[in-house]
Amino acid sequence: MKVTKYRYATQAELPLLAKLNSELMADEQDKLLLSMQELEDRMKEWLQQGHRAVLFETDGEVLGYALYCVGKRTKGEALIFLRHFLVRSIHRRKGIGREVFHHLIHELWPHNIPICLDVKCENMAARAFWNALGFHETSITLEREAKQTE
Repeated sequence: MKVTKYRYATQAELPLLAKLNSELMADEQDKLLLSMQELEDRMKEWLQQGHRAVLFETDGEVLGYALYCVGKRTKGEALIFLRHFLVRSIHRRKGIGREVFHHLIHELWPHNIPICLDVKCENMAARAFWNALGFHETSITLEREAKQTE
């Protein structure tokens, strides 16, 4: 299966983006429990702040999405931050993720700018996918959960 259409999502598609974000969070076993309305509100805020959401589809069926922004590092260097990247589970392991990433870097994104993304430590499939595309670890974020009493 090949992607036949790439397009930027519109504000009218916030419910779809929220649903896709919910699928991504479920895949990642994210502990953050947000309602569909909260996901929609968060997505709306990101889009208003300059993020772009790209939907990719075949024959009218949405296969997944990528959410990114072009910003600057602390030193003022340009940077692309890929906040979300989802190929829906029924379409995985068919080369779609690799195809979409290549489309992003060759057709949509400025060239010669570093790309940064976050991957959950325990998500070994995602880590292997991104490593195969040339990404490497640059830092690890540690988190300590709040305890009611210490």
